[in-house]
Amino acid sequence: MRTSPCVNSSILFRLYGTPSMLQQLFGITRNTFVESLRQPIMVVLYVAGTLLMLYSIVDTANTLDDDTVQHVQMGLSAILLVGLIMAGFTATGVLARELENKTVLTVISKPVTRPLFILGKFLGVTGAISLTLWPLVIILMMTTRHGAMQTASDRHDIPVIVFGCLAWFGGMFLPILFNYLYGWVYTSTTVILSAILMTFFGVLLLFIDKQWHLQGITAEFTKAEGTLKNVFLGLMLTYEALLIIIALAIALSTRLNQVLTILVTIIAGVMMTISESTLYQLASADLEGAGWFEKMISGLASIGYHVIPNLQYMFLAEDISLGRHVPASHLLLVSGYAGLFVLTFLALAIASFQTREVG
Repeated sequence: MRTSPCVNSSILFRLYGTPSMLQQLFGITRNTFVESLRQPIMVVLYVAGTLLMLYSIVDTANTLDDDTVQHVQMGLSAILLVGLIMAGFTATGVLARELENKTVLTVISKPVTRPLFILGKFLGVTGAISLTLWPLVIILMMTTRHGAMQTASDRHDIPVIVFGCLAWFGGMFLPILFNYLYGWVYTSTTVILSAILMTFFGVLLLFIDKQWHLQGITAEFTKAEGTLKNVFLGLMLTYEALLIIIALAIALSTRLNQVLTILVTIIAGVMMTISESTLYQLASADLEGAGWFEKMISGLASIGYHVIPNLQYMFLAEDISLGRHVPASHLLLVSGYAGLFVLTFLALAIASFQTREVG
């Protein structure tokens, strides 16, 4: 397949000379967004995320628990995991690689401030990951509506299957034709076309029920105690967790090479997700009669619990899928908590990049 060369961050400045600060930010963001979409790992992870969604439908049908709860938990976990890996790979592709290859000099040598450069990279990576994950969001909503087939009497939701297959296969195979005819880059075309097709068929599905009858656009959000509406709320909180991970990956990529950035981002992401279930348990363990080693582990776990972001605050899959009321005050506190960590990691990235030798 034909592919076009990767867009360098300096294109805007070669074309337009010395643009304003807003133009600079837009140029860096746009080029970072395009570079990120062109990474093959985006399509690979999109396919992997789709398979995880489909597997969760099959797996939850074999459990004795509430299949909807299990499916939503697995679906949100899959999106978080895919986003975590994407963050590590895209951050290295658009920043760590530029630092290693010295191509960042073509931008920094222009009147572009380093904080603006970091902010543009963060916005570009965030946009690319958001667009790639959007089809997975629609797939999770579709599979949640379909539900698990727990008994032989359960009927398949044919509209979900038909529209879902049309959107997914169209997004994967039409770009091959466009690449052959027009030379469009396959990876970025796949991501963009998949997002468009999934959105179109996802919205169309809202107007059609399981028996192919027309219904109101809000009907699906009121069925099963508003499960779909609650799942969408869970997706919003999961997205906030991803913003923390993306900001961390950008900060790491200012100092670490590609391999270490990916490795540390994944390890840190895992630590954030198990903070409540593991670090808190170790920190609050009864130390009566314990030795020095156990006390040291408990102390380190206590420090880690209070320093490492706790993504469990944003992972309310069980509460949301069961229709439990989540107070607005809690949502605002969680959003503020996520925003503070995003700003903290971006500040660390800027501080680290300010003193980084790029020549």
